[in-house]
Amino acid sequence: MLSSFAQKVKAFIAENQLLQPESTYLLALSGGCDSVALLRIMIELNYHVAAVHCNFQLRNAESKRDEMFCEELCRSLKVPFHRVYFDTKAYASLHHVSIEMAARELRYDYFEKLRKDISADDILVAHHQDDNIETALLNLIRGTGIQGLLGMKPKNGHIIRPLLSVSRKEIEQYLSSIHQDYVTDSSNLVADVMRNKIRLEVIPLLKTLNPSVSDNISTTIKHLNEASNVLNSALKDGQKRVVSVYKQNQIAINIKALQKEVSPEYILYSVLSNYSFSSAQIENIAQSLNASTGKRWYSKTHELVKDRETLLIATRTQPTTKVLRVPEEGLFVWNEHIKFKINLSEITSCFEPSREPKQVTLDGEIIAFPLTIRCIKQGDRFQPFGMKGSKLVSDLLTNLKYSIIDKQQQLIVEDAHGHILWVVGVRVDQRFAVTKKTKRILTLTIVT
Repeated sequence: MLSSFAQKVKAFIAENQLLQPESTYLLALSGGCDSVALLRIMIELNYHVAAVHCNFQLRNAESKRDEMFCEELCRSLKVPFHRVYFDTKAYASLHHVSIEMAARELRYDYFEKLRKDISADDILVAHHQDDNIETALLNLIRGTGIQGLLGMKPKNGHIIRPLLSVSRKEIEQYLSSIHQDYVTDSSNLVADVMRNKIRLEVIPLLKTLNPSVSDNISTTIKHLNEASNVLNSALKDGQKRVVSVYKQNQIAINIKALQKEVSPEYILYSVLSNYSFSSAQIENIAQSLNASTGKRWYSKTHELVKDRETLLIATRTQPTTKVLRVPEEGLFVWNEHIKFKINLSEITSCFEPSREPKQVTLDGEIIAFPLTIRCIKQGDRFQPFGMKGSKLVSDLLTNLKYSIIDKQQQLIVEDAHGHILWVVGVRVDQRFAVTKKTKRILTLTIVT
């Protein structure tokens, strides 16, 4: 006969389709109340688990005590036991993160590696209802938006949280009923980090205003999750109306279409948050939809530029001043994706000019080596094939509807006298085109 606690956890697992009876799971065991309860309830519900304990070497003798407790508990329950030691302080210093963040990154990276090594299906962690409330309040304070108020998901990738439906009090009562002891991490009793302050100070204060505050917040989180399903569906429809793929490496947001949406800023947030733009940046972008062409914003990973009636998003790259000298025929590497093949040959009676966008044929008699391959720069001018007068390269690209991002990445090939021979992939210079007097052909080919 299952206890009421076990029945509640079992129902939550079934409702969210979290676990399978035939699968094996890696269980994160700290020795504290929550993880010990998770281990005991998984055994009671007949799931196959192996435990892993992380010693972060932060609390001296207390850390060793926790490790020994977990080892003995697993031995008594006949549960496979794994342990790992981390130099958490050194990691935090090296990566310039807090101790709390360092411990999180270390343990989750290791959990995933061990999961694969032992062929476990998923990783079980002991987050419960109170943890979920703390997370929602933390995110509310940080201003992370609606998504942050949804709390933790029962399943996120390979991370599973079977105890989200039960409170810390219920967990303690369960352990007491089966006479199971556990260890207490003394650092959790000190209000020195934000989560501890919320647990030890904020929530008790809120309970003086309303003793049911935890239940009410949990109910609100549940309702918000249901509402988010409706919102996410509407956002996907909105994104389809305003977002498109521009060429191969850019995402385009149609500004006019965006402004017709019920909530342009929130549609914008749903798109740009995926590219590491902050809430403050997105708010500024939303207020700058009528800004002049060329205005830019940068996240850690991407850049966004206003280009006429479009917002373009591309992977962030450093402006390049790279110059590639080509002294003679051969194969020359621009980058890992692009190579240039340069070839000189005698013209034949059956010669036909290349019509391929990645290959051009020019009059090799009048072209002086060394050639230079570089990105365009301000003031670059040439005589486009088929025209009598000269034209700025930037104007030609504008006429061809090239985006600002495309322009800054555009390559040209010039000869030893600084004459532009080829705006790569776009147009050759009329002055170097093959004529009836041409005797030698210079062939330039892009190899990708």
